[in-house]
Amino acid sequence: MDRLTDVPAVGDILQAAVDGGLQGSVYALVALSFALTFQVLGRVNLAYGAVVMAGSYAGALAFAAGGGAVGTVAACVAATALSGLYVDRLCFSRLDARWRDVSMIASFAVWMQFEEAVALVAPGHAYPFPSLSADRMVTVRDHTVRLDSLVVVVGAALAALILRAIVQGSRRGIALRAVVSQPRAAALSGIDHRAMARFAALLGIGLAAVAALLIGNLQQQLTPMMGLWVTMKGLAALILGGGGFPGAVIGALCLGVWEAIAGVLLGRPMAEAATHLLLLGVVVVAPVRLRSGSAEPG
Repeated sequence: MDRLTDVPAVGDILQAAVDGGLQGSVYALVALSFALTFQVLGRVNLAYGAVVMAGSYAGALAFAAGGGAVGTVAACVAATALSGLYVDRLCFSRLDARWRDVSMIASFAVWMQFEEAVALVAPGHAYPFPSLSADRMVTVRDHTVRLDSLVVVVGAALAALILRAIVQGSRRGIALRAVVSQPRAAALSGIDHRAMARFAALLGIGLAAVAALLIGNLQQQLTPMMGLWVTMKGLAALILGGGGFPGAVIGALCLGVWEAIAGVLLGRPMAEAATHLLLLGVVVVAPVRLRSGSAEPG
């Protein structure tokens, strides 16, 4: 009887799926940024999570200093932009395709730099991030959702739609798609690959600024391990989605739902293990071939 009473109800599983989908919308922003870097440069930016962490911490420190909501957003965006440009300049923009392994190792070293810098500037174990929306609950057909979570999913959706509009509707976006889908033809037609790489880096930094705000708003507690968390979730979603742009979003949503349901069925400590098992199953059963220049945005 005790075992029967421990079995989660269907309503609890559905609620977890809803919460996981909302969480997955944040993963989608990070996965899209990884996809941008990988599709254009053929490289993985391991410092991306640290850039998001730097932005979130800057916002939290600005709020603690009395900056209010406006100061929090401004500090978050400015710190993310400066950190992202620093990583791109140091690890990617000066190194061509022959040095892709060096770029990845360098980004890992920069990640460690950011983590140490955060530990020195903000030595406390956890810092509060202000809620940018009212702390209320919204109930829709017996499913309860935090208003903060709805703000996060709306913000993530708007960021993804803006990215899609830029990539599919602007001249630079069309050139970027050409570099991604047909790199040799793009080079022959006079498209500057380095310029497109810088453009992709700027788009990724913009997504990082949005992610820093939304993740801080959702978690409301920041720790130095945040950079690792963001990097691992983004890479996991990218692998699940197969490396492309649409797949990154689908993989992120599936990852969020999978984690939430695993947390209900197996308990929170086992949710991360369930994620690793899912990734292992994908790689073993259906090997994921991550190739640059293999998919188009959107």
